[in-house]
Amino acid sequence: MDPSSAGAGGNSLASASCGDAQKRRVCYFYDPEVGNYYYGQGHPMKPHRVRMTHALLAHYGLLAPAKMQVLRPLPARDRDLCRFHSDDYVAFLRARVLYIDIDIHHGDGVEEAFYTTNRVMTVSFHKFGDYFPGTGDIRDIGYSEGKYYCLNVPLDDGIDDDSYQSIFKPIISKVMEMYRPGAVVLQCGADSLSGDRLGCFNLSGKGHAECVKFMRSFNVPLLLLGGGGYTIRNVARCWCYETGVALGEELREKLPYNEYYEYFGPEYSLYVAASNMENRNTNKQLEEIKCNILDNLSKLQHAPSVQFEERIPETKLPEPDEDQDDPDERHDPDSDMLLDDHKPMGHSARSLIHNIGVKREITETETKDQHGKRLTTEHKVPEPMADDLGSSKQVPTADANSMAINAPGNAKNEPGSSL
Repeated sequence: MDPSSAGAGGNSLASASCGDAQKRRVCYFYDPEVGNYYYGQGHPMKPHRVRMTHALLAHYGLLAPAKMQVLRPLPARDRDLCRFHSDDYVAFLRARVLYIDIDIHHGDGVEEAFYTTNRVMTVSFHKFGDYFPGTGDIRDIGYSEGKYYCLNVPLDDGIDDDSYQSIFKPIISKVMEMYRPGAVVLQCGADSLSGDRLGCFNLSGKGHAECVKFMRSFNVPLLLLGGGGYTIRNVARCWCYETGVALGEELREKLPYNEYYEYFGPEYSLYVAASNMENRNTNKQLEEIKCNILDNLSKLQHAPSVQFEERIPETKLPEPDEDQDDPDERHDPDSDMLLDDHKPMGHSARSLIHNIGVKREITETETKDQHGKRLTTEHKVPEPMADDLGSSKQVPTADANSMAINAPGNAKNEPGSSL
């Protein structure tokens, strides 16, 4: 990533001057069951908004295989990942992630989880003051090894597109320069949009999506998450538009007819417009916040204490000694691994064979009869089931030209479904 070009990001839609937009692989994660959950009458969280978003994507034609790969998420444990990936690769994925939160509420849950470590940097842009959850002061900067790896950008009511980007872009540009994350998670809570039932910001749909465009321009693996959002007609339009941004697709403003079409009247437009509400964030206040945070960032080392890896570490296997090979010995590729008990075997080779395992193993146990004579009994260990052997099917991995979109969930310390 060229830091000098970071501030000019956001050129992510397909155009004559940007030919790489359509080369990126985009995966979309969606679970049709998420819309079934009901929090009860009067609760602002409506999982039904996810189905509305999915319907818009379908009718815009964005779910076609030629556009992106649609996947159903399943929870994966480390041991599941290690059935295909090496331990080194899984450990590599755990190192220096950047979490950015543009939900109107402070990203308190993720911040708390990583408050004392520099493995994850958290940056939250949120309403601060007499507002839930009441945390996220600019002076909250992390602790111990996590000091300065926690950034909070407290904002006031009515912030509009221009004011938001005037502070978002310079801060994030400096973060990308100093922290150099291997992957970015962007929580795209839609309650920062104008007209939200619980929110008090004044961002348009395009202004909100500008954050996605800007992060996409850094060419770093990017995971887009949903979050808050309580005017569901706006939430669905926002996340549909931002999926188009992720794909480099310019979607038409007129909504296609779909099963939730009546929700979007009377304008039936994809775009969420800003209102004329007062912006209480003065230029002076925003400049002071920006200078304060940039000063904290200047105190960072150029990389966290986790060793920076330019590439995924390779797992090296012991190389055979060709001088000790029997030239007359032939290996049957259709047979299982055979061991010659008469040949000495080095420690590393023993470890390798122990880790890989053999299909059938014969063990001997010694017993004695009543006269003290040894009796040797041969036991055959049962062959493992196919499920125990693991799967050899390759799954997509993130690279610099990859982008994943999670069907909207909630990354806060509040009820919700994060998929």
